[in-house]
Amino acid sequence: DVNGILYFNAFTPNEGTELWKSDGTTGGTVRVMDIEAGKGSSHPNYMLDMNGTLLFTPTESQYGDELWKTDGTANGTTLVKDIFQGTEDADIAQPVNAGGTLYFIADNGINGAELWKSDGTDTGSSMVKDINPGSGDAQIDFLTASGNKVYFIADDGSGLEL
Repeated sequence: DVNGILYFNAFTPNEGTELWKSDGTTGGTVRVMDIEAGKGSSHPNYMLDMNGTLLFTPTESQYGDELWKTDGTANGTTLVKDIFQGTEDADIAQPVNAGGTLYFIADNGINGAELWKSDGTDTGSSMVKDINPGSGDAQIDFLTASGNKVYFIADDGSGLEL
């Protein structure tokens, strides 16, 4: 639910599984955008309201599995950041809204799976910290928002800790 509009993914034979929205009426239930037009399904996932904008993660052939946003229109549906450059997937997982900032796990292809944050813009999206330095994954799990803070477990190379 973003400002009274329900966002969800739905399948149609012509477009595959894409992002849809509904205001609760038949006429107000429409596809937002065919993100993978003519190429199959984008399978939108991890939909989350961020200050009145929907952030979500579709899989798109040009960028892979990355962070996108929409204002509910096709023209307002855009890539936020290509975290893992090129067609590789950033494998975004466990997004949480903590005080108006999106925190999530992502892999940029250099540092492994680490903690990231986003304000919904390219320049406002960055890795918080390379918790397990180098290319090793931090094995982050159980992201939980509490006010403006995020709690989770991670491995800095010496074992899992809070």
